[in-house]
Amino acid sequence: MLKFLRIAGLVLSLAGAGTAVAAVPGEITIQGRLFDSDANPTSATMAVTVSVYTNATGGTPLWTETTSIPFVDGYFAIELARAQPFAQSVWDGSQRFVGIRVGTDDEMTPRVVISSVPYAMLANDVNGDIHPRSVTIPGVGLVINDKGQWVGDPTGLQGPTGNPGDTGPKGETGPAGVPGAAGAKGDTGAKGDTGAKGDTGAKGDTGAKGDKGDSLSWRGAFVPGASYLKNDIVSFQGSVWIAVGENATATDPATDTEHWGTLIAKGEKGDPGPKGDAGPVGPTGPSGDVGPQGPVGDTGPQGPVGATGPQGPAGATGDTGPIGPTGTPGATGAGGEGFAWKGPYSATEKYAKNDIVSANGAGWIALVADASSSPLDDADSWAMFVAKGDTGATGATGPTGPKGDTGATGLKGDSGATGATGDTGATTQYCCTNDP
Repeated sequence: MLKFLRIAGLVLSLAGAGTAVAAVPGEITIQGRLFDSDANPTSATMAVTVSVYTNATGGTPLWTETTSIPFVDGYFAIELARAQPFAQSVWDGSQRFVGIRVGTDDEMTPRVVISSVPYAMLANDVNGDIHPRSVTIPGVGLVINDKGQWVGDPTGLQGPTGNPGDTGPKGETGPAGVPGAAGAKGDTGAKGDTGAKGDTGAKGDTGAKGDKGDSLSWRGAFVPGASYLKNDIVSFQGSVWIAVGENATATDPATDTEHWGTLIAKGEKGDPGPKGDAGPVGPTGPSGDVGPQGPVGDTGPQGPVGATGPQGPAGATGDTGPIGPTGTPGATGAGGEGFAWKGPYSATEKYAKNDIVSANGAGWIALVADASSSPLDDADSWAMFVAKGDTGATGATGPTGPKGDTGATGLKGDSGATGATGDTGATTQYCCTNDP
């Protein structure tokens, strides 16, 4: 039975469900590591059910989705809402909790609280059109109802413009009368002219720059000539590399061991794709030449159709399909303790806790303050950080071979018997028919 789950990252990647003003992604990415009841990381492909609740315990889920995902040394990543999109009511600004169930086990506890990230924090302000159902102001109450009508304080509202009357003489200004009771709400008045633009406020002081952390930074595919900093991670020639020095630029990671170290080795080449299907059968050969014209008379019966020519040879085997593109990098995990990349393991070095080395195609992390023995032999001092890449997937089936050559011309049919000579009539010419 599975026992507990460590969530490395729960990233909310949407500003809201339903109608969106900007092209905001509508998925949530969850990353973590799964352990069994003996605290051993799990490696298997299992169904994972993720549900969203309004409460930390109990209740009916607002949304749920089940996905089959692989666990590698316990590590996993799930992109939610790809098969079951979120309803608009799931994300209404209230606090939400995520429950996770693996296989047939009970849902794990406690549930995980969803926090804000850049898209969600943008919802605290508006930089474009808004689409509310109603408008309520704290301390005031509802001011615009769900029908778009103003239901707030009517003071200062302007009713519809009446028909202009004749201009009377200007009288003396009378004393201010006692304010009367508020009348019934008038129809929405015509839109007033836009007021003058206020002066721009003074720019605030720039905050102090924070200290640079030691976290890793994914930079995508390696670009020659680009500037990379220490702990930047790139992909190159099917492997993942980490910058171990500043200003790693023009030289590619495979040849510049001074500035780059291998983080994940490229997987072995996949098996060749299966043999392509045989090409289509070649077309029937052309009809034999027309025999010499006999004497004019009644048309004799038509000779039998010649046999179909033999099938053309099978098309050549298609080329092996290309290797599929590299998958999209996973979302960045939540911050934790700093790691230090030390390159390939060396028996002459001593390593501190959280130092990372490569050995036998995998990445290893030191668990103790004075690790010197080989990661392959000392499970007390080392733990596998990144497993060796799996063998690449089998290549796609090659395209259908080219169309076979045209079959040989069929044998010429026997000539029909000559009909009896008919009465002399109008001369008729016969030529060039391919009708059966």
